[in-house]
Amino acid sequence: MTDGNTIAFFPEQAYGPALNSVGIAQECADLGHEPVFITDPSMEGLFEEYGFEECYIDMSDPDMSAE
Repeated sequence: MTDGNTIAFFPEQAYGPALNSVGIAQECADLGHEPVFITDPSMEGLFEEYGFEECYIDMSDPDMSAE
């Protein structure tokens, strides 16, 4: 546990924004904070590769066929 804050990152579901967020999260971790990534399951493992915790939330479009 760190003395810093837990910072939630919620990047867009694309590699460019995701990797930009990783760079920012690395700097936050160096400052003593605990970055956590909230991400779609399709991005599973990307942030863990860099040592960050991942929490999953389904961000897919809802099934509109139930109308």
